[in-house]
Amino acid sequence: MAAVEVHAPRRKVLVDERGDALRATWHSREGMILVSHWRDDVCRGTFRLTPSDAARLAEFLISSIGEVLALPSPTPSSPRDKLFDRVLAVFRLRRT
Repeated sequence: MAAVEVHAPRRKVLVDERGDALRATWHSREGMILVSHWRDDVCRGTFRLTPSDAARLAEFLISSIGEVLALPSPTPSSPRDKLFDRVLAVFRLRRT
């Protein structure tokens, strides 16, 4: 099961199949992104990211997604293709 996304201004929440949540919140006053791990209604831990650290993390995530996308796809409607379409949509690109 894929993570469920919850949208809020300046916040992104992802909930995995176990019900654990990863929440990232932009704090403009401090110039930091606070990433926190939640189980039920309890915060289990936090990590503060500077914008440059967040960019390094984003680079890692994008390159990891690139590796997944480079794998052969067994069917046109595979989860890999759906992921590829989502990545293209984020960057407002089209499949060629």
